[in-house]
Amino acid sequence: MAITDKKAFFDKMQKGFYAIAVGDALGAGIEAMNTKQIREQFGDSGVTHYIGNDWVKAGDVTDDTSTTACTILALVRTLSHDAPHSDYFQKAFLINLHQALLSWVKNQKFLEKDGNVIKAETSGKYIDPLITWPKDVEDLFTTPGIGISTIKTLDRGKMGTLEDRPETGGVTYKYSNGCGGMIRVMPIAVLCAYTNLDPYELGIRSAAVTHGDWHAIMGTGLLCKIMSHTIKNNSSVEAAVTETLSWTKTHLKEEKDGEKAQALNNFIEAMDMALKHATPSLTPEMIDNLNDVYFKAMSKDTARFQSQSVFLDALLTTISAERGQCDMKKSLQMAVNHSGDSDSVGTICGALLGIKGYQSKDIEPLYRKINMKYRNAINVVLADMSQELNIGNVRNIR
Repeated sequence: MAITDKKAFFDKMQKGFYAIAVGDALGAGIEAMNTKQIREQFGDSGVTHYIGNDWVKAGDVTDDTSTTACTILALVRTLSHDAPHSDYFQKAFLINLHQALLSWVKNQKFLEKDGNVIKAETSGKYIDPLITWPKDVEDLFTTPGIGISTIKTLDRGKMGTLEDRPETGGVTYKYSNGCGGMIRVMPIAVLCAYTNLDPYELGIRSAAVTHGDWHAIMGTGLLCKIMSHTIKNNSSVEAAVTETLSWTKTHLKEEKDGEKAQALNNFIEAMDMALKHATPSLTPEMIDNLNDVYFKAMSKDTARFQSQSVFLDALLTTISAERGQCDMKKSLQMAVNHSGDSDSVGTICGALLGIKGYQSKDIEPLYRKINMKYRNAINVVLADMSQELNIGNVRNIR
């Protein structure tokens, strides 16, 4: 089955990408701060505009936006050679995604607390010279924010799969449990909503390209399923989470692998908590306290920057925003002002609301304040997609 409605497909992709960039930029300047520090520095409302810190300028985007760009570019390249229904499409897309991420990671660096800089040392030699990307997207390949395990995993050159999960190669954990798969999954969810592709299956396989922990993998699949459901059924995020929670409970009964079953059970707990506790009056302290309760309920050690916590925070804040009919700015402020992974939660909240066209009129003034070099590169990525779809002139925010 081909893409059923190319103009609607592009519209969702465009709105989701713009909202991702806004949520990412809003949270970037406070990513390493906890709730107490945010309140002390910015008052009870927390951050209400883009700010800078030692590693980003106000209005900069991070790896959340740039890896989403990698996913869109990989989709464009794959669609130019294979129809979504072809047997080879999924494999080709994952290869192209890996190649895009290799082109991105070769420019990345991770600054440790002691000042030591870790860079990708060998990833460049694994880049296929026959696979190229639009030149004007290079600014998105130099954004800050990459995690050390993502550098280590990609620098090994070997693409991860579900059957041969990627190892981090010497950092704290054998397999990465970061949220890297989740932050870049929006384009896949949009594709699945307009084709017969399975969002959970393609979501988990896309995460396994760089992340080996089953939480990181399955959380991405579940988030992709939620996003795709909101589009396909024109539903609220709350309704999509409710349906996905029911599906996951059924899937859990069929899962024989203990590690996978535990991961699914932990995400069931996260979805259940988000549905029960989401409220328009949600505060950063409530988010932090719910994470404390969540961690105690889990059988696996975790931290606020790992996949299951980011998943919980994103669903909790997004459903709270929906229930309160908050405008987009207030929704994203709720998503970033807490002790968790501020830019990644802002990214996912932006994606969930953006693909719905939620309060879309609010995005334009927020997006225009993102630094111009990133806006220009984002529009190049979107132009690449619209040209491949052959849908004529489209309006991009400049």
